Amino acid sequence: MSRPAAGRRQSSVVVALLVALVASLFLGASPALADELPPVVPAATVSISGDASVGQTVTAEPGTWGPDGVTLAYTWFADDVPVDGQTEPELALAPDLLGRALTVRVTGSADGYAPASKDSDPVTVAAGTLGSTPVPTVTGVAQVGSPLVAETGTWDQGVTVSYQWLADASPIPDATASTFTPHAAHRGSTITVEVTGALTGYASVTKSSTPTSAVALGDLVEGVPTITGTARVGQTLVGQTGTWSPVPGFTYQWFVDGTPISDATGTTFVPQSAHQGKAVTFEVAGTLAGYESRGATTAPVVIGAGAYSSTPVPTISGTARVGTTLTAATGPWAPTPAFSYQWYADGVAVTGATNSWFTPQAAHRGKRLSVSVTSTLSGYPTTARTSAQTAAVAYGVFTAAPTPTISGTARVGVTLKAVPGAWSPGATLSYQWRADGAAVTGATNSWFTVQAAQRAKRITVTVTARRDGFTTATRTSAATATVAYGVFTTAPTPRITGYPQIGWTLTATAGTWAPWASLSYQWKANGVVIKGATASTYKPVSADFAKRITVTVTAKRPGYTNGVRTSAATIPVTKPFTTIATPTISGTTRVFSTLTAKPGYWYPAPSFGYQWKRNGAIITGATSSTYRMVEADYGKRVTVTITARRTGYTPVTRTSAASATILGPAATLSGDGMYRVGVSLGAGTYVAPGGDGCYWERRSYAGSDLDGIIANDLSFGGRRIVTISSSDAYFVTEDCGSWTRLAKLGTPSTSFGQGAQRVNIHIQPGLYKAPGGDGCYWATLSGFGGTLDEIIDNDISFGGAQYVQIESGFVGFDSADCGTWVRLSS
Repeated sequence: MSRPAAGRRQSSVVVALLVALVASLFLGASPALADELPPVVPAATVSISGDASVGQTVTAEPGTWGPDGVTLAYTWFADDVPVDGQTEPELALAPDLLGRALTVRVTGSADGYAPASKDSDPVTVAAGTLGSTPVPTVTGVAQVGSPLVAETGTWDQGVTVSYQWLADASPIPDATASTFTPHAAHRGSTITVEVTGALTGYASVTKSSTPTSAVALGDLVEGVPTITGTARVGQTLVGQTGTWSPVPGFTYQWFVDGTPISDATGTTFVPQSAHQGKAVTFEVAGTLAGYESRGATTAPVVIGAGAYSSTPVPTISGTARVGTTLTAATGPWAPTPAFSYQWYADGVAVTGATNSWFTPQAAHRGKRLSVSVTSTLSGYPTTARTSAQTAAVAYGVFTAAPTPTISGTARVGVTLKAVPGAWSPGATLSYQWRADGAAVTGATNSWFTVQAAQRAKRITVTVTARRDGFTTATRTSAATATVAYGVFTTAPTPRITGYPQIGWTLTATAGTWAPWASLSYQWKANGVVIKGATASTYKPVSADFAKRITVTVTAKRPGYTNGVRTSAATIPVTKPFTTIATPTISGTTRVFSTLTAKPGYWYPAPSFGYQWKRNGAIITGATSSTYRMVEADYGKRVTVTITARRTGYTPVTRTSAASATILGPAATLSGDGMYRVGVSLGAGTYVAPGGDGCYWERRSYAGSDLDGIIANDLSFGGRRIVTISSSDAYFVTEDCGSWTRLAKLGTPSTSFGQGAQRVNIHIQPGLYKAPGGDGCYWATLSGFGGTLDEIIDNDISFGGAQYVQIESGFVGFDSADCGTWVRLSS
């Protein structure tokens, strides 16, 4: 809690003056030399009395010293390390002493005697015992689907509680919140909750509630089902469940005159002829694990009869000819049934001809055809109708016998394709390719690749069509133009891979030529042939320095024009650096500190480019020789990659070794005193651990009078935060510990104790609750300057739980003597 403390520095100055005066009086005496004095006689034993556990106070028992009038001084040690500021005979055992070996050193001094010291035997500090550990209670109804709430009672201040719900004394997985809703699996079980209290330095304590009654079944509210649709044979009825709560799983059953219908267990039902005149109902049963099952039935509906209203004679469409498809038309039946078909030739059923269509075969030539259509519909009589006969079936003919065409260019190496056209009815086609009218041996596919032997000739293709019962037909295409010389269909531009440096290998990638060709190479420098450089690889020599390299690929194939392609030119050939170094990093590895890249010695001297990286990932914008670390670097390691460049030389990249792990910011102020703003510290927000009697003030000028105070603060525990303005002249601090620039390190917490908190850095926004206490004070803040104008809201209370909504837009929150704040919701 922050309270005004302007007069504190004046009183401390008076005390300091008195101490100085007394010291000067004593310093005026001329003590005898220590080796001339008899020693003080210590007691036989020094011991420690009292309960040596956290939260208790122990007392040094010095025994009897001589001579009379000996003055005793006390120094307490934990694991042989002095306990800071503890010089009284009594010592209150703080949590940080848990498990440590505690001793006390008693030093006796008297006028005319040499001082002497005596140490006690060590005692080990044990864990403390919590004082208030109430038994939790469970509120709510023990029923499936009904939430239960754990009431913890009031534990000691600062205790953090956790929960575990149990069913029949067995822990329930993931049930660790303050509330729990029983599921179906908990039906019949008793529910308890274990509450565990934990506090640093104290033994954890677990308390269990009284078991609830056995978890009962939940209540299921049924809906009112209905039937929609026309109640007639052949018409679909639909059952509606109505609205149930909660929604269960459903099963269904349709009934006719009260008797369940086998397999009628869906939401729809089509009445059959047997159901005419009978009453149909729809029953819905709802079941849900952990709930009482329920059922509901609709009002009955009476089923009417079904009947055809139209049964027309079928007709046949199409010409009665071998190979021509005939189609049966049923006409408009009402209602529409399923149909089956049977075709007849001169009144005799044709085996397998049971489709709505039929194609006469050669065996049917000269016969008359008819078709019989039979209807089938559940609940309706089977009805058959037969068409009139067709004329006698005639011979089949090809209705289309097109002249084939040839696609493609008549050129050596090009594949020509025969386009036969659409023969009707379908036929089996064969092919023969010809050159100047002469058949080409083996060229009987629908495609033909022209060879060198056909150059200067004209190509045709003959197509022959065959079909059972049909006359074979032959058609020949028109001749192509005279076959021309072949050309490469794929002639890729070669590529050069490798870096163009003297002594490094360059490789020519010719690509894939089509058709295949024999390839040769010629390397060039600035367009001039390099003598002897005719392989697929080449190493630049000194004469190539600063020149651009190309490679020309020549493709050859019998009967084809030579193909020539030249690559793009490389960049000018470079030299390597003669001396290369690995960079190093100097500087303090802390957030807000600056690191410097040292590239080392290179020859000849290049220019450098820089790229800083965090755990190997590029840091955007960090491209200078120095880098000031930010909060994102905390806990990570930093490297720098340098790239050396010099005209005519090959660029080289080197990366430094990783830095040490980046720590938090270094302390700006490490001790008490008055500091000049802009000299000892800059404007900004700082944080200190605080302590009992931590005092700070912002001043407009040096000195200690009240008029110079811009803002101040006195606190008795917990973190302290202050924002110092650039217009401040001085900053004063006493008993607050070291001040460090505020930085976001780690994840904001959802549970915290007293002291100042920066929203979104120390704590997350949300609704918080604390147990409160006598003199509990809290404030939400728009800044940490220490002024009243920065208080958004505050409160002081003397008992009872406290609730505070901390918004994301708030800058800070401060509290004292309220216990631990725990977030209830975001």
